[in-house]
Amino acid sequence: MLLLLFADSLVLRSEPGYDARPIAMRLAADLQLPQNYLKLIEDEIARSLKGFKNFKDLGGPRLVRLQLYVRRGDTVFRDELEWDVNDPAASTLQYACEVCQHLHLDLGWAQAINSHLHDLVHEVVEVKTGVLSR
Repeated sequence: MLLLLFADSLVLRSEPGYDARPIAMRLAADLQLPQNYLKLIEDEIARSLKGFKNFKDLGGPRLVRLQLYVRRGDTVFRDELEWDVNDPAASTLQYACEVCQHLHLDLGWAQAINSHLHDLVHEVVEVKTGVLSR
């Protein structure tokens, strides 16, 4: 658990608007620590990551965890997956079609899943590059 939080911290450290507070809050909540530990945890995370402050993304695979939540009527499709946002061959449509084929879902689901996943991937890419497109 602590290793995952540290890995999340490293990824966030390279993102614009990095802040240790959300990670400290999550750790305190997961460990059921009193609120007076929050500042101490936040300071320790920031101190531990100082050596990585000049971290640069050198390319290659960049996996991000995405959570899909698609609702159609009274039915909900949920999935959590790791997506390589640096892979130009990765296809949201291919993923959606394969999932629907595997779960025996109709094409309406493939369109909805593709649309939601496409939006999530582009949101991650926009944050990474600092470019917001409309």
